[in-house]
Amino acid sequence: MDTLLSALEKLGLTARVHEHSECCEHDTHVEALKSQEGVVAKTILLKDKKNRAYVVIAHPDSTIQSKNLSPRLGLGKGGLVDASPALAEELFSTPSSSMITMASIIGCQHPLGILMDSRLTTEFWIGAAHGKGSIYLDATHVTQLLSDKAIITIDFEIKPKIDKNNPPDLKEFSEGLERLADEIVEAAALKEEHEASAAPKKPKAAGNKKSESRATASSGDPMDVNALATSLINEITQTCTADAERKRRTRQNVIMQLNILRNSSYALGFRSGKDL
Repeated sequence: MDTLLSALEKLGLTARVHEHSECCEHDTHVEALKSQEGVVAKTILLKDKKNRAYVVIAHPDSTIQSKNLSPRLGLGKGGLVDASPALAEELFSTPSSSMITMASIIGCQHPLGILMDSRLTTEFWIGAAHGKGSIYLDATHVTQLLSDKAIITIDFEIKPKIDKNNPPDLKEFSEGLERLADEIVEAAALKEEHEASAAPKKPKAAGNKKSESRATASSGDPMDVNALATSLINEITQTCTADAERKRRTRQNVIMQLNILRNSSYALGFRSGKDL
């Protein structure tokens, strides 16, 4: 918060601050400010395939879709994605569950591109600092506060035509951004891997034994006769007292597995004959 207040003071600006508990999502942020007038902006961190980072500051009613922004930034289809919480933590030095606040953007020492929503024409609420509530600013104040960042105001809702005669309208902006340092991207990736490995694994749902035996037989080595025979015997044994429909399905499975074995034998014999 001190960083934000100091920046405001240097610019000779004053702004209203509303203190509330820490918010991790936009919905809880809106709820925390329900007693206050004014819209609550949403902030989103995006990353492109060239490891450039973008912070979206948008009107709550604007639709933000990576698939629409990607072509406009000159990245083609699928070139822009939501950044991981681990990358946000590396960039802003705040818990990965935290919202992106004005203080975290101002204090970020890594290259960022700021995509400002043209619909934010009046004052709006935005997170002030981690765990310190929200601040009421207008777009001009935000632009002044982030004057050392690459920032552009755009309409997120439009879908301009892009072809050889109509180049991507935001490509020049994206190409002017620096890439994130490799160590930042690698640190975030390692953190994601660690979190994924530490997460409790979901137990496999109890499945149909018939389906399990079929999967085992079909996914194994078709030339492993012992494994195939065991699988088929187990399935046939389980079917002895089954109804007619299950017997029919089991018969089809046995035929399928035997055909796989026969075809594999033919293929192996053909290859052996070519080698002679």
